[in-house]
Amino acid sequence: MRRFNYILTVLLMLATFACKERFNPPEVDTNLNYLTVEGLINTSGVDSTIIRVSRTVKLTNKTTLQPELKAILTIESSDNTIKRNLTERSFGVYYALPFALDATKQYRLRIKTAAGKEYVSDFTEVKVSPPIDEVGFDAQTTGEPGIQIYANTRDATNKSRYYKWDFVEIYEFDSRVYTGYIADNRNIRPRNSITEDIFTCWRTVNSNTIVLASTAKLTNDVLNKTPIERISPNNERLSKKYSILVNQQVLTKDAFDFWEILRKNTEQVGSIFDAQPSQLQGNIHSVSNPDEIVIGYISAGTVQHKRIFIDPAAIPREFRYIKPPTCPFDTIKVQDYSGFYSGYQIPILPVYDGPGAQIGYLTTSTACIDCTLRGTNIRPSFWPAF
Repeated sequence: MRRFNYILTVLLMLATFACKERFNPPEVDTNLNYLTVEGLINTSGVDSTIIRVSRTVKLTNKTTLQPELKAILTIESSDNTIKRNLTERSFGVYYALPFALDATKQYRLRIKTAAGKEYVSDFTEVKVSPPIDEVGFDAQTTGEPGIQIYANTRDATNKSRYYKWDFVEIYEFDSRVYTGYIADNRNIRPRNSITEDIFTCWRTVNSNTIVLASTAKLTNDVLNKTPIERISPNNERLSKKYSILVNQQVLTKDAFDFWEILRKNTEQVGSIFDAQPSQLQGNIHSVSNPDEIVIGYISAGTVQHKRIFIDPAAIPREFRYIKPPTCPFDTIKVQDYSGFYSGYQIPILPVYDGPGAQIGYLTTSTACIDCTLRGTNIRPSFWPAF
């Protein structure tokens, strides 16, 4: 019986590998080159207007972004009294410095590409966001454990109803190994603990999820503890001080429907029992070719911001970050210092022989020493000193 099982296993393996053929559906290698547009015409006079314009790429491409460069973007009002151009900042990102717009008017975006193609969005009403009442967090031990960050908001006029959030996380972290030395111009010297520190850094992470909520079916326009982000236990984001800046925007019903479809298409498709992909119908169109597909939605309005800090002492001990065991060390002898001088290695501590003569420096992988490989050692201006 054991021999039979062995032969059967071998035959199944052979059959599996023999029958495998690479399958490349035509959609994977098709470059449809759709224009994609994302952004908000900010009418507050406080925040800049930022619009991102790019093209879709093939799934087989190594690059995921094809920015639309040297386009002309113009904000226009429905009464034709406002025409304001945006400036290209970099890689298909266009901006205009803060300027206040009349909230009683409607606005749209016009895009003229370097190739001469022209696109316009529909005129859209201005949606003014109410303030965020609170951004807080709960330590959840039931279900999926973690630190759940939430937002509370309300609109006493009951006119908002459709909400969208994004966020920016910044957290402070330490390298696994500290060094007080630096190789400088073929000389190993003590490191300046303020200007040359590579032990403590700050990392910025932008949200990549779509967070939506609606009060359309509620009597009052009130949202309590809307989930914004969840941080799993033993996550480096909570190793030291953590900050999250939550940005709240109010949408029209059409804009909300667009983002809801996009959310379902990108986050919920996993099996035949999940919501299936739907056609995205945005509010941006080609002027010369109405049948051309353009992906994106341009809204107009204001954004409310609220930032909180979380200290590890404020969360349960079982949720706190545990630094992994130290990295393996090696001794680099004097004749092999070329790795230090070229920047491939970093000295940690001097190593001496029995009589007390220095024979080299202790080192380990740069990923264990240099926090700037994953962040910046420049403290954010708003960061608390302690």
